[in-house]
Amino acid sequence: MELRSYQWEVIGPALEGKNIIIWLPTGTGKTRAALYVAMRHLEMKSNAKVAMIVNKVHLVHQHYSKEFQPHLKDRFKITPISGDSGSKGFFANFVKDSDIIICTAQILHNALMSDSQEKHVELTDFTLLIIDECHHTQKDAVYNKLMEIYLQKKFNGHRKLPQILGLTASPGTGGANTFEKAVEHILKICANHDTWRIMSPQTSIKDMEAKAKQPIKQYDLVPERVKDPFGDKLKELMTTIHQYLGDFEFITEFGTQMYEQKIVQMEKDGYRHNLLALSSDIKYENPKLKRLEEILKKHFHNSSNSHGIIFTRTRQSTNYLLQWINNTDFLRGLNIKAATLTGAGFSNQSQHMTQNEQKEVIQKFRKGFLNLLISTSVAEEGLDIPECNIVVRYGLMTNEISMVQARGRARAEDSCYSFLAKSGGKESRREMTNESLEDLMKRAIRYVQDMPETEYQEKVKDLQMESITERLVKQAKVESKKKFPASDVRLDCRNCHAAVAYGSDMRIVEGAHHVNINSDFKVYYEEHTGPIKLERKMEDWVPGGKIRCSSCKEHWGSVIIYRGMTSLPNISIKNFVLETPEGRRTYKQWKDVPFHVDEFNYSTYNNDHLSDTMAELSFETF
Repeated sequence: MELRSYQWEVIGPALEGKNIIIWLPTGTGKTRAALYVAMRHLEMKSNAKVAMIVNKVHLVHQHYSKEFQPHLKDRFKITPISGDSGSKGFFANFVKDSDIIICTAQILHNALMSDSQEKHVELTDFTLLIIDECHHTQKDAVYNKLMEIYLQKKFNGHRKLPQILGLTASPGTGGANTFEKAVEHILKICANHDTWRIMSPQTSIKDMEAKAKQPIKQYDLVPERVKDPFGDKLKELMTTIHQYLGDFEFITEFGTQMYEQKIVQMEKDGYRHNLLALSSDIKYENPKLKRLEEILKKHFHNSSNSHGIIFTRTRQSTNYLLQWINNTDFLRGLNIKAATLTGAGFSNQSQHMTQNEQKEVIQKFRKGFLNLLISTSVAEEGLDIPECNIVVRYGLMTNEISMVQARGRARAEDSCYSFLAKSGGKESRREMTNESLEDLMKRAIRYVQDMPETEYQEKVKDLQMESITERLVKQAKVESKKKFPASDVRLDCRNCHAAVAYGSDMRIVEGAHHVNINSDFKVYYEEHTGPIKLERKMEDWVPGGKIRCSSCKEHWGSVIIYRGMTSLPNISIKNFVLETPEGRRTYKQWKDVPFHVDEFNYSTYNNDHLSDTMAELSFETF
């Protein structure tokens, strides 16, 4: 396995067993460097076991198929595990039988917290943890929850802790606007990873710069629309509809989620011809679209090798831009083969992409069947996307990390990075601020790298102690809210106030789904739809139908079918009123309820229900 000189330089301390963070630009081979460290770690350390931790599901399969499997498959057993794979339910067994595990941070965290024999692992089962995109290891992110477990074990005297290797292209400044605060942020990231040093090339900078080609950056700033009669007409139409509907209860703030959920049921065809006429009138054209047309013309005209990405904020805007490209006469003649690339989460406003659809789009782009992606932030970080010669950020207002990552997609020779926005607008001001923050981040990192060893280690230790103390205080506050025994809290239907369950009937599945395990609960609800369709496959459960109160038909939640046979009602707490020793109250989220909910244990559940069934059979026989 060949490495460049700058890669050799940054992995040196890791090969000696030290905890480090590798800071390298996008496209310069952070993963390849980590792969080599993993290989040497497995070769040199007895009973070694490596976990490559990522923050997105598609990165599990990407790192497995593009790096680990091609280079190490003949020597080590490598297992990729994600939420839609068949391995998650037996995580502990696969960890035991594998040399390298590649999984999401959430799956590892769930396994650490699980009391299931098939799933539970200890952090000390691993000897090396590689944390991809490690700048996310802060605040309440799952990466940080993993490292909090690590730090707690460290301060409790555990010595056989895994080596930590973090990877990032941009640690950011954490919202800092002063040098001192930026330094504090970098030190905090280092402390969270128990890092000996943050590593970047010092003697081989030219070699790295030759690999990490910087695009030409241009600010494509356009004047504001003189008029927007299309938007004005829409607002007039919305107001007219509200007046027409009279006493119908509407949210008056246009664009809020509650408003959109109501209005989506009431699409109207009135004014349609007027709006279409306005939208096609050239004097009302969006100047940003006109400038985007010029940019695409420059880079795709007479060029069969151009590849580009347009970054925009929302899924809706990716679809609108794709339609605009396909419907613009001149652009249709440029052989632009475009597609959208968006996240896999759910939205009330637009259809989400499945993970398979994401893979298909990226594969087509990689093979040349597509040459332009219109993407949300999902393509900024981590994805194995070919070198682009044009990257456009269309009116985005993000932080310096997103700016650096998006710019890193423009890696082809003589590539261009365009920031397209309204002149004098908040987006362009933010982009200029991001440039200053990027410089601030670099200065802060250099300062931390140059700190005397003793001073650095003392500061890291202090920050770690602060972090542990903050976590304990936060836990104490959470526990103080859980002031009632679960058996003392009753759940009543929010609509008809029927008493249907107690807090002691509730369990948590996979840290997220709150199910009622009391078999008597089934008399209070009815399943009134067919199975809910989910694009993403879950390993331990599949969705059943929606459930509602048997008496008043109030919606309560849905059923999940656990391991193909156990039907568990998964209820939403906002649909219930809690009767507590201090009175009645409603809650929007389960995390705020005043009692503790235990984890669901499948073995215990089966044993309890088997005992109940046997008792019933014995009674009937008697």
